[in-house]
Amino acid sequence: MGVLVEDVVVPLVWVEDRPWYLREPYRFKRIEATLRLYPYLVVHYYVHDEMRLQGTGELLDSVTDEGYIVYDCYTGRRVEDKRLREALSNLSLEAVREFTFDCKSYRVEAVEPRISKSVLLQKAKLEIANRLTLKAKHKLSTGEVKTYSRRVRPEKVRIVRARLIKLPIWRVTYWTGGSFTYERIYLGTDGTVLKDDMEKCLFCKSSTSSFPPFSLISKPKQTNYLCEACGAAICRDHAIRCSVCGKYFCPRHSTRCIECGEGFCINHAPQYICRVCGGTLCQNDYRICAVCGQAVCSRDSVTCENCGRIVCRDHAIRGRKHLFKTIYFCSQRCREEYYSR
Repeated sequence: MGVLVEDVVVPLVWVEDRPWYLREPYRFKRIEATLRLYPYLVVHYYVHDEMRLQGTGELLDSVTDEGYIVYDCYTGRRVEDKRLREALSNLSLEAVREFTFDCKSYRVEAVEPRISKSVLLQKAKLEIANRLTLKAKHKLSTGEVKTYSRRVRPEKVRIVRARLIKLPIWRVTYWTGGSFTYERIYLGTDGTVLKDDMEKCLFCKSSTSSFPPFSLISKPKQTNYLCEACGAAICRDHAIRCSVCGKYFCPRHSTRCIECGEGFCINHAPQYICRVCGGTLCQNDYRICAVCGQAVCSRDSVTCENCGRIVCRDHAIRGRKHLFKTIYFCSQRCREEYYSR
């Protein structure tokens, strides 16, 4: 059964395509979709006011202004976001009196106004009048210059047209595999994105700015990939490509060789781990300690000054050469042989 809604802009956009910023053809599964019909009052106004000299009627100043002012009918606040305000102003004439929405694959949530139209129109007249000022200077017969200033009178604000419309806003939740779900909020009129959880890298810090009723993302670090293991949104800097399977993973589900920087997913990670620092070592970059027989990286290993064998720092024996230079040995025997020469 459909839902009948009055004074609504009919949605034209239903975005199911993968986001443009992803560099791989990930599959998306929509798990929930809600069409929220949010109420706004679009006011078209015209103002003309004059300041005249008392007695003579001489015109000192005048102001003429025409435009739109938009209110959120749920909170009573003026819509400040330019993009949303312009969209509402353009769409005010396209709203239909009645429309029935099909609810087979999505839910419809029609938000009812909490602030009456008459209250908002009075508020509009006051706010428009308060931001317009008449100013003038007039020279009196005595030579004195007198300054006049006042705000435009509210009664001079004429409401050309005022219409309450319900704007269609899609709120869609996607599952991309793993433990993450993402919400995308966009206008049903032209697809303008108001919020996209997937657009910012989950491993980067980002700031947000908001306007009622949703948040707009404020220049976060762009997502480029989704982790194949958990579905986390990751940017280029936090994406690690496995050199075996060629897929991209987040830092929590991947590792890099601390010698060459080659990336690996958890399933294809090398078996060699440095016994000192715990770093991953690939097939071409690991060393074996001559004392303990375990893998070790170049930063945590030294070469025996006497026999040339590799030994980890935990099992190396220190010595001195020319007073200031530190040298290492793999055993006490090598140390004694070196100094007995």
